[in-house]
Amino acid sequence: MSSFTQTQLLKSDFPIINKGVLDGLLINGLYILGATSKIGKSMIATKLTNAVAEGSDYLGRHNEKGQVIYFDNDNYEHETQGRIKALDLSFNEAVIYVFGEDISSLYNIKEYIDNVQNIKDYNLIIIDCLINLDEFIECDGKYNSIYPILIEFRDFIIKKELVCIMLHHTKKGLSVGQDSLLGSKALSGSTTGTIIADVENDFSTTGKLQFILRHKKTIIPIAKDENGIGWNKSDEDDIEETIPKNILLLINKVVSSPNHMIKGTCQEIVQQTMMEINPKGLLKYLRKNKTYLNQNHVFFDQQKGNQRIDIITYEP
Repeated sequence: MSSFTQTQLLKSDFPIINKGVLDGLLINGLYILGATSKIGKSMIATKLTNAVAEGSDYLGRHNEKGQVIYFDNDNYEHETQGRIKALDLSFNEAVIYVFGEDISSLYNIKEYIDNVQNIKDYNLIIIDCLINLDEFIECDGKYNSIYPILIEFRDFIIKKELVCIMLHHTKKGLSVGQDSLLGSKALSGSTTGTIIADVENDFSTTGKLQFILRHKKTIIPIAKDENGIGWNKSDEDDIEETIPKNILLLINKVVSSPNHMIKGTCQEIVQQTMMEINPKGLLKYLRKNKTYLNQNHVFFDQQKGNQRIDIITYEP
């Protein structure tokens, strides 16, 4: 046990081991990379693995060179080989892939890491994937059971001065961010941070990686590579692929207007744009979808007087 006054705590110098994974975005600790099935979690993990092993850039961020262990309990050897070939990655002695029933539990993975003599030369550990671990299966994802197990493993990883990323599935539906992880809130509560691959569907070519970390929060836009296999940092702004039909009707109407403006009562604007909404709820609807409008340089305002007049403008 240790105790500090707030003054002592602020004056203390606590070493945070940073081995330069994604330019230090991921400091030493335990992280969960979540996405729905078949979106490409393993592709992201494999590309990051090779970037760390080579000391090269990935997702627009540099990685310090270090060795990597990839514990793969979700794929056969030939499937992982096929993934590496599909990503057009070359030979690399700094990456070790481990397969088999001997890595079906965190206990066995800890034992393996403990037996690595030059563990100080390693920067990154990947576990693919969490849901296949014995501890997760036996606990059925229950908070009171899984929380102390993950806390203990996080402490182990931090003492070993490593970054460890566990791949996991997210729910399909309306849940967002950390709440979308399959299982209880123990997963986000007991780890150093969560990385969510937010991609609309299996055929999407753009998306975003949400880094919800204890020390920082950031979003990196991503896009499929030229082969449509792996994910890289996108050069485009972070834009949603789909847009509500009524908002699209409004955008098309104001863009095609001679002076790039639509002006009138809510009833008149709904009639002009052919939007299928209750005119009285127009302003509320626009506020709800403000992000889509602003992404397309469309803005709205309201003049108050004897009659409320809505003004929609397109300002490229």
